[in-house]
Amino acid sequence: MDSALRRIVVPFHALTSGAAELTWGQREIWTAMVQQRSWLPISFVEPLEPFTTIESVVAGLRDRMQRFDSMRTRLAVGADGEPRQVVAAQGETVLEVFEAAGRDPSAVAAGIRDGFSERGHDHAEDWPVATALVLQRGVPVLLVSVYCHLALDALARTVRGEGMRPVELAEWERGEEARRLSAASMAYWEKQLRAIPARRFAPSSDARTPRYWEAVFRSRALYLALQVVAPGAAGASAPLLAVFAVALNRVTGAGPVVLQLVVGNRFHTHLADVFAPVNQTGLWVLDVEGETLDGALVRSKRRGMSVYKHAYYDPRARAELIARVARERGEELDLGCFFNDRRMDRTTGDAPSAADVKGALAATTFTWRRRTDRPTERLFVNAEDAAGVIELSAWTDTRYLAPADLEAVLREMEAVAVDAAVAR
Repeated sequence: MDSALRRIVVPFHALTSGAAELTWGQREIWTAMVQQRSWLPISFVEPLEPFTTIESVVAGLRDRMQRFDSMRTRLAVGADGEPRQVVAAQGETVLEVFEAAGRDPSAVAAGIRDGFSERGHDHAEDWPVATALVLQRGVPVLLVSVYCHLALDALARTVRGEGMRPVELAEWERGEEARRLSAASMAYWEKQLRAIPARRFAPSSDARTPRYWEAVFRSRALYLALQVVAPGAAGASAPLLAVFAVALNRVTGAGPVVLQLVVGNRFHTHLADVFAPVNQTGLWVLDVEGETLDGALVRSKRRGMSVYKHAYYDPRARAELIARVARERGEELDLGCFFNDRRMDRTTGDAPSAADVKGALAATTFTWRRRTDRPTERLFVNAEDAAGVIELSAWTDTRYLAPADLEAVLREMEAVAVDAAVAR
């Protein structure tokens, strides 16, 4: 990462402060942070409008710090090891300013983003966002923001934040209605946990060092094929999940496919406008052995409704439930397969032709991006928007899913969708 041209101190003074236990969404993120030994940074690089000034960027940063409690939240960990959120009313943050000069500003911003993400985070001392401004010969062109995941989820940036404050939400989640919702979710989870096979993957024959590998698969053909096989719903999660389930079953033999689906939860009225992480995972189970994609699509959509409905709960209750069911079954339950559909593009245009779909295959790319010994899940797939393609970034624990098998799963997803689209 470049050295900053200057560092602008930005004081802020808000009207709200307070302290509370973590919300359910925050607690779920915190558990993942502890397990993965990471602050799970979420980064954004945003182009700025023409005539944006440094002063206006400073004003915008100050406004966000003052408006949203989660931007002023740090953690205090008690003697019992339990974290609490502590919201400050005032303080100072920093805007770091960088000059791209004759270089590509996007490349400079990427270096800043990676540098911020890798330098670590002190939950007790640091504000949950690091911000940088990239200039091109003195003109502001890009804003880089790297957030601690405890501050927000991807959808939080799209809301006005006029709903409950996180400390208020934490108190609400201690109440009767919240306990009822959590209990209903746990009843659903328990039914699934008692029925599923305990294991997802056989031990890999190609474990690697470093142990965890990340792949990136970009496919326009998959993007177009979904518009054919799921007209009007190509951007919904159910079609992509059906494709994933069929592909995973064909490559690994896993059946039924069991995964934790990241659910945004903002369809709950009281969570719709909360500026904080509210996403949690739902347990998604689908048996696609010998199933056509059309059949899997119908069942995936039907299954999704129950999963979404039962993805809001106290994570402590879920941990206790999983441990209890495992004891009663006499075997550990492997729930280490995750899918997170972060796409915002809900394209519903006219379906492309079979020739368009097949012609797009030549543009597909697959690359290995990162390798690490820092723990991640056994399989974690993210689906992203990327200008007319579907981008899948996936982490594998090579002790359970070999690199070649992960690549095969991602390529099979494309093949499953394309074959079905061309056959229409």
